[in-house]
Amino acid sequence: MKRWEVTYLGKPFMLYGNTAEEVVRKYSTTIDKGSDVVELPYPQELFDKLTELPIVHRDSKGYEYREVNTGCNYCTYRINKDESDGRYYDMVQYRINCGRLIAPALWSTCSAQEFADMYLKPVPDKKCGFLLSLKEVKKLCGKVQFKVGKVNVWKDSDGYYYIGYQQDWGKYFKDEYKVMSEHRETAVYVSFSEGLYGGYKHRWFESEDAWHEYWKKITNEQPSYGRTLNYEIVRRGYSKLPVEERKLICRLKYMNLERELRTEPVDLVAQWWARYNSGFIDDNGKLFTDIVKKICEVKTRKGVEAI
Repeated sequence: MKRWEVTYLGKPFMLYGNTAEEVVRKYSTTIDKGSDVVELPYPQELFDKLTELPIVHRDSKGYEYREVNTGCNYCTYRINKDESDGRYYDMVQYRINCGRLIAPALWSTCSAQEFADMYLKPVPDKKCGFLLSLKEVKKLCGKVQFKVGKVNVWKDSDGYYYIGYQQDWGKYFKDEYKVMSEHRETAVYVSFSEGLYGGYKHRWFESEDAWHEYWKKITNEQPSYGRTLNYEIVRRGYSKLPVEERKLICRLKYMNLERELRTEPVDLVAQWWARYNSGFIDDNGKLFTDIVKKICEVKTRKGVEAI
């Protein structure tokens, strides 16, 4: 069965038929009057990619079923071919297997190229976690794509997302570096309490003498009854890098969000993504839900279909 490109409502459209005359005869009332009928080459390379994975099932109608791991679930897809020449039709039907159930119950349909772009496109394997500095992520991703509260979000050209907490490079840490970098050898980091109910504080001091001077002041200010004051010098010497060079940015594990959102609700996709990144980010899913919602909002605002 050959493929033919015709014009339908002023746009290119593909039809199947053995000859151009057969296509014109069968679809004369559908295609635009005077439309050219051009034979299209068979995309062998595309179907080689679609058939690389092993067949897990073949039904009585001739459909071949295969499975691809999406990173979160499994996607079962099926394709069919013309038995007269063994060439596949340019249509893929697919559905997501979440383990406990198949959702949706009906098959979704798309072209072979669309399916390959969604599920079979290779993605570079990158190490994830808090691995990048502000300088590095700006060079890799450019400007911040958007913000969620006090969290900055970037995206690179391969589809990986990056997040960083603004407070980690805020004025407090810049001021700390400005002072302590002048006292690298003598600086001490102290954990101390200022009272029974005051909790513990953690702070850098220029030297042990500066710490003891501060300690003497707060102990003199405290009433002698009902107070238990403690301290511990946790670290000696200040070796931190400038804020712009610290590894403060987390590369999140890859997930094709646009693809997952085609069949799943935002909250569920966010939960999957949060669980996938639980080794780096301690979050109950709210942050990831906010990020996914913002991604949908940004794409909608740019005129791109979000789901």
